Amino acid sequence: MGRAGGPPGQTDFLPMRGRYPDAPWSNQLTRLVRDEVYRFEPVKFDPLIGEDLFGKRLGDTGARQPFPLAMAELGSGLQVNYRRRVLLNADDVLASAYVQVGSGINMLGYYVFHGGMNPIGKHSSFQESKETAHITPSDVPMINYDFQAPLGMYGVAKPSFYQYRALHLFLNDFGDQLAPTTALFPTNPNKDLKAIPPLRYCVRAKGDSGFVFVNNYRRFLDTPDLADVQFQIGTATGPLKFPEKPCTVSHDSYFIWPFNLEMAGAKLRYATAQPLCIVPNSGETLYVFSSVDGIPPEYSFQAASVASIQADPSARMDIAKCEGNYSVKIKEAGTSASFKLTATSGRKIRVLTLTRQQSYSVSRVLWGGRVRLLLAPGQVMSEDPVVRLQNIDSNVIAFSIYPNMPLQASVPLQANPDGILTRYTATLPLNPVVAVSAEPDPTSDNIPYDGQNPPSYQPDFAQLPGGKTWTIQVPPNALDNCYDMMLNVHYTGDVAALYSRNRVIMDQFNYNGVFPISLRHFMDKSAPHSLKMQILPFKADSPSYADDASIRTKGLETSIEKIEALPIYQISIRALP
Repeated sequence: MGRAGGPPGQTDFLPMRGRYPDAPWSNQLTRLVRDEVYRFEPVKFDPLIGEDLFGKRLGDTGARQPFPLAMAELGSGLQVNYRRRVLLNADDVLASAYVQVGSGINMLGYYVFHGGMNPIGKHSSFQESKETAHITPSDVPMINYDFQAPLGMYGVAKPSFYQYRALHLFLNDFGDQLAPTTALFPTNPNKDLKAIPPLRYCVRAKGDSGFVFVNNYRRFLDTPDLADVQFQIGTATGPLKFPEKPCTVSHDSYFIWPFNLEMAGAKLRYATAQPLCIVPNSGETLYVFSSVDGIPPEYSFQAASVASIQADPSARMDIAKCEGNYSVKIKEAGTSASFKLTATSGRKIRVLTLTRQQSYSVSRVLWGGRVRLLLAPGQVMSEDPVVRLQNIDSNVIAFSIYPNMPLQASVPLQANPDGILTRYTATLPLNPVVAVSAEPDPTSDNIPYDGQNPPSYQPDFAQLPGGKTWTIQVPPNALDNCYDMMLNVHYTGDVAALYSRNRVIMDQFNYNGVFPISLRHFMDKSAPHSLKMQILPFKADSPSYADDASIRTKGLETSIEKIEALPIYQISIRALP
């Protein structure tokens, strides 16, 4: 295990790799900058994975072995432990995923994609702590294993989930063209952390076709806008240069552009938009692309492969033929930004260019017996002929589909045109305004803090030295007309534990100042429900690091600042024959 890649020369096992934007399992109590996570380079074993168990691992030259490149532990989040309170955003993990795929990964596995809750048994829990036989420098919470994952421990999607979905749509529908390609890297990439790096990119190609991967994001490091960007790729028929005019790659952006892509018989020389998914429809194939913020979407088709091309009437775009190619320049991306073309083979194609934000609402679902494009901003759960949609804090659920079909729901559906899609709006009964109160227990201030690090709360409630306790009253109608209710408790302190009937049901080592509670998981719907939350403060010398430094400074005192009550609405929509 200590040797990166396993025994040299072995050919019996597929080597699995991992990559994380931080290493919360380490002993480090300062900011960790892992710039290598965001660089395109030959895929290597992450030397920090396992260092808590096996010590420093041997280096990895990145030399290729006769195996497909596979990731078993691409970090889609990170677990919070007592010593390291790492705080991730969607870009921290998504930019890494784009870089790993661009660098040659063909088998993409995450740790973990759905957070969870550790059960507490009669005699013990699954908690990983210094008191167990597990070799670890720190403790994790007793129950909470949310991991900041795309799907949190309650099954509620975070922003990263929707951005991962857009990447996965691409991998699903264009993976057969991506998988056989070879990763090609720029020579001598700049690795100076203090310098502003040049554009980070790589090419995955097979023959004359492939994809350009670009990343202009680095966690904790500057990535300014980069102007005058234009690619030139050598092909058998000569150099391919795109975009037509140099563009500016904005800071914190990452994306994929295709070149010489086969599209149902038509040849797309290049596009300055990211392929998203493919939807067949009655003899016409819909290709959906996503624009890149700050860069006008531009398509170039080989004219010899196209019999005809025209914009839809409501689209804002320019189409021109020049030097044996058709140029399509999109003036405004969105659900109306579509054009049709017929390949010389006779096959019909439609191309739709959505905005980047719209791409995070896209699902490709089997509904009514056929594949459809669905735009819905919340969570989507599909089991044909029924699709369930969820919204947080809004009883108005809107979605758009292509192609259209008859639908039925428990409330009326209002239909309106939405470019080439049809937009439906459903208004669900409103959840009552929920008044949730938190009353402090004055007697909990009477026991001086003994300075345990970490504080040793137990499955059964006991008033701990230095801890302060609040009673949270939840009215019995809190779940009326909604699927779930999320209580976001904004608090200050070091460690918080939530109890129901004096038994711990959730806990958290503070890393972002918000303790989420799913009432669907914990509430007795038959009667008013009382929850108890105990919060313990940081000590000035607590051996703990937080990416958000204010967590420690504010947490020297404990408080509940406010409680947000956010209803989650859900609707089931059935496709009619």
